[in-house]
Amino acid sequence: ASVYKNDYAFTFGRFVPAWGRGKVFRPLDMFVPQTFYLNMLSHRGVDAVAAKYFPSNLSSVEILAIPSMDTGHIIPSVERSIASDGKNHSVAAANAEIHIGTFDNNFIFLRDFVSEDNVLGFTSKGDAVGGLWSEICYAFNIAGNENTLKASLGADYSFSKYFFVSAEYFYDESGMSDYNDYALMASLPRMTFGREYLMLDFSVVTYAELNCGITYVGNLVDKSYLLFPYFRHEILRDCHLGMALYSFNGQPGREFAGKGLGSYVLNTFLMMKFH
Repeated sequence: ASVYKNDYAFTFGRFVPAWGRGKVFRPLDMFVPQTFYLNMLSHRGVDAVAAKYFPSNLSSVEILAIPSMDTGHIIPSVERSIASDGKNHSVAAANAEIHIGTFDNNFIFLRDFVSEDNVLGFTSKGDAVGGLWSEICYAFNIAGNENTLKASLGADYSFSKYFFVSAEYFYDESGMSDYNDYALMASLPRMTFGREYLMLDFSVVTYAELNCGITYVGNLVDKSYLLFPYFRHEILRDCHLGMALYSFNGQPGREFAGKGLGSYVLNTFLMMKFH
């Protein structure tokens, strides 16, 4: 539920604070677990209380309090994450946004009061000839002297009215530089195992009944990659059918070799909107 009064907004209950700006890699979407091969149409969200203040039409400040949240993916050290237990901790976070020129810029801070882990973040998204976005996440623990840096940088461009191309680079300092160490991370709440990734996407958007495209996601360290064509079709008014066929490619032991999932995964969904 949300309550609005003058320049303030208050929200409480279960909801999804979506703070990331990336297309595929969003290290600052700390409240939305990500994976490559799910349609991500719905999320469990967090049980929280949020207060938002709008100093002007171009800026806002949001404060978020979460009594209990799984913080395993926020822990800076992989080794400590493996050894840790429940990870359901009390969390507070703040997000200050300011619009400058054609860009929306966010400054983010998160504090885990149990483990004393912290996150500093910055995002920026806007237009300059094409679309540009960046996202930087720095997680650290002062007591344990641990830290890790995650960053994504992307761009997109539209041409001939209906055609879009986009690219995104992702770096994760906490990832493994040797694919032989991936087994250590299999049980952790992570979307990626390695350190460097590249996403390329080509899509056709008709703004009417049919949207389709193909996406490449590659691990630049172990040379494995994920390739999936997709489409979404409005079969009836406010009723969409979607499908994506994921192809896993790579030598044995690499991240996208597909050993546990098979060589292909077919993902379909039917989504209906009610007014």
